[in-house]
Amino acid sequence: MLVLLKERECHGYELYRRLATTGFVVPSATQIYRLLRTMEHEGLLSAVWDLSEKGPARRVYTLTSTGDQYLREHIPSLLAERDAFQVVLAIYRRVVKRQA
Repeated sequence: MLVLLKERECHGYELYRRLATTGFVVPSATQIYRLLRTMEHEGLLSAVWDLSEKGPARRVYTLTSTGDQYLREHIPSLLAERDAFQVVLAIYRRVVKRQA
């Protein structure tokens, strides 16, 4: 969610839709909003009410500098996990290829 908000600010439902395109298992909309509120309370996000003329008012979330720092600090561990998955998948492919 932080990466998507780094890309651009958005409201909760838009974030929910964008998450669905990533291939990850997406929590329910209720869980997304709960996570957004938690991250806001932790200072990772800020939110303002969008009172545009179209539709109901909704909160628009933006990554804060604290959130950006948190993201930068945790990206290396995500990259390490990705690399570990690649190793496991490569082993699996070799095993399957030998069994074929």
